[in-house]
Amino acid sequence: MGARREFGRRCGRAALLACVVLLLAAPAALAGNGEVSGKVISASSHAGIEHVEVLYYKADSEDHEFYKLETGSGGDYSTAIATGEYTVEFVPPSGSPYAVQYFKEKLSSSAADRVTVAEGAKTVIGAELTRSNSISGTVTSAASNGELDGVEVTAYEAKAPNDAVKTADTNAFGKYELLGLPRGEFVLGFKPALESGLNYAPQFYRESARFGEATTIPLGEEEHKEFDARLLKGGSISGTVTDASTHQPLEGIIVFAAATGNALPISAAVTDANGNYTLPGMGSGSVIVAFTLSTKEDQLLYLPQLYNNRLFPENFKGLNELFAYGTPVQVTAGLTTTGVDAAMVRREPANATPPAVTGTPALGQTLQCAIGSWTGIPKLVYTQQWLRDGTAIAGATAAAYVVQAGDVGHGLTCQVTATNELGSASAISNTLAVPVPLAGLAPPPVKLVPAILLSAARITVLGHSASAPLKCTGAPCAGSIELTERVKVIERHRGKHTTSKRETLVLAKGSYSLAVGADASIAVRLTSAGRSALAAVPNHRLAAEEVVSVGGGKTVQRSVSLASPVANKHSSKRA
Repeated sequence: MGARREFGRRCGRAALLACVVLLLAAPAALAGNGEVSGKVISASSHAGIEHVEVLYYKADSEDHEFYKLETGSGGDYSTAIATGEYTVEFVPPSGSPYAVQYFKEKLSSSAADRVTVAEGAKTVIGAELTRSNSISGTVTSAASNGELDGVEVTAYEAKAPNDAVKTADTNAFGKYELLGLPRGEFVLGFKPALESGLNYAPQFYRESARFGEATTIPLGEEEHKEFDARLLKGGSISGTVTDASTHQPLEGIIVFAAATGNALPISAAVTDANGNYTLPGMGSGSVIVAFTLSTKEDQLLYLPQLYNNRLFPENFKGLNELFAYGTPVQVTAGLTTTGVDAAMVRREPANATPPAVTGTPALGQTLQCAIGSWTGIPKLVYTQQWLRDGTAIAGATAAAYVVQAGDVGHGLTCQVTATNELGSASAISNTLAVPVPLAGLAPPPVKLVPAILLSAARITVLGHSASAPLKCTGAPCAGSIELTERVKVIERHRGKHTTSKRETLVLAKGSYSLAVGADASIAVRLTSAGRSALAAVPNHRLAAEEVVSVGGGKTVQRSVSLASPVANKHSSKRA
């Protein structure tokens, strides 16, 4: 099994992290305009072998592009594929006595001969497969002599340190077996599997920390050899992951470590409810630590980053590229390196430091509104709105504001809204009270007007309900909430002419009653039309309008996104 197939095997088995590279870049489709064919036979009997997978990997492809073919009853195959250079792998069917092989009679992808497919030409590529070899043994703890379950044993080509030919995990009795090995020279590697939780240092046979110092194992044809291993205690890394804006712990974030020259993660973990993680099973040396995807369905999206709060490089293409950007973390076998923390940045806008209003709160004086600090993917666009006792002041949308006569005896604040392509978020500054001048008469009492503030750009739907955050200012608030969508309705067809109009579809509705200053999430029930509309859109995300009425005040509305957790399930499956 080659490095690419090994990577694919891990993606199917370990939802944790072995698929990180694939999740960040989707493979592109190929257009076929060349023909390939060939015959796969037994090296001993020269008879055709059917059901052999013939895999054409696009050479130097950053997106892991490949074609999967299969031989017929006589060992023949033929098809049309795109022009270019390829690495070709021949994989016998399950239970076959034959070993995997690369063209031409090579046992790894790195050593394989390149195959060129030209436009309009026919390329013939065949193979003679030899009968396979096997290696087995037992893996134990050097400290306790106990058998170790969940140790990953890999046979590498002796001339290619990162090219895994076959991999198997030990069972509950510490036993492993590598079947289907081709003829050649190999190096055996032992390390804890990513999900095992074992804290043992990786090693190569025989008790070597480095590939270049390992014992080479030669195999001929139909040979079986046995090799045992005793693993020493490994080093580990621990830390805590939080939200860079709220500073709250993040549960379900995937954390992994990778070493220089290793094409796959060497340790992976998921943060717990307190944002804590531990990466076990590493030898002494330097690694990079990355904080990536979330396993929680309802969690906000965060930007992948490396230790020391460095974001992944743009157009990230592979783990080896990260070593130029990441801050190395030193690991010592037998010890734990602590304090490798991360503050993750949301993709959506989030306020990190509240806006601040400064100046002298007196009639005719100029106040300034600083936007504070925000996180989120660029480009963030900011808007400002001045408020008097929590109610928007008409036309007051600049950074500077001159105190008016109507402000005397009231409190002034500034609301800043940050917006990017994913949504928007708002935050309100400190309050500056404008006092009544001592020499003058107090202004007549002003009737307090209730007002509702809307801040959430995304509303999550759970079952048949949605939760809409509201804040009441000025005076006690009571009213109704509706989530609506404008839809196109066909009225009639007259010959070739069709007339239509737009109607407002009510997706959800509810009512509320809040005390002044209250900040709460109000539950609204989806209508049958709302449930149908949400189920029909891709990814179960629906653009809508939130309309909130308030008795004695102004009706407010804003554009929002309705999102069902089902969307995340579909995204995960698709990845």
